[in-house]
Amino acid sequence: MLAEAAKLFSTRGYAAVGIEDIGAAVGVSGPALYYHFSSKAEVLDRIVRRQDEWLQLAVMRAVSDTRSAEASMRSLMRSFARFGVDEPDLLAITVSETRHLPADAVQRVRLDGIAQWSRMLQAARPELPAAVARLLIRASTTVVIDAVRNPRLRRRSDLVDVLVAVGARIGEAPIG
Repeated sequence: MLAEAAKLFSTRGYAAVGIEDIGAAVGVSGPALYYHFSSKAEVLDRIVRRQDEWLQLAVMRAVSDTRSAEASMRSLMRSFARFGVDEPDLLAITVSETRHLPADAVQRVRLDGIAQWSRMLQAARPELPAAVARLLIRASTTVVIDAVRNPRLRRRSDLVDVLVAVGARIGEAPIG
């Protein structure tokens, strides 16, 4: 249900999708969805939470990579790019449709993920001020999100590798 709702929200926009549309996409009546969700807003919130949970897991896995801070960053970027290629609708929603969620939910998703990535980047590059690290992480994630939303680019078999390389270059950008 969440995957189909994510696809509909991503392609048509949250406001243009009704609970009946989601039900039809999964082969049930719209009102049957109320057995699982109290509202369309809860469906969106669950989708965003799923993406957030995935990111938390990816961060934990990357942090457990004890080779180096740089290896951890590369691992996280690879996981994020792979997730984006596999689930472009989930990433698209976190950019385009979170405005339909309560402000605290949006802040939770955006700030927590960026803060964790920023600390990882600062471990690899201690000279970076926190604000610069956050900016570089936002740039890296934006590149991935934009690329995976483009169907033509998504067909590239080397897209994950390209995105990891671009993310690494952004993370290595000189400051000052």
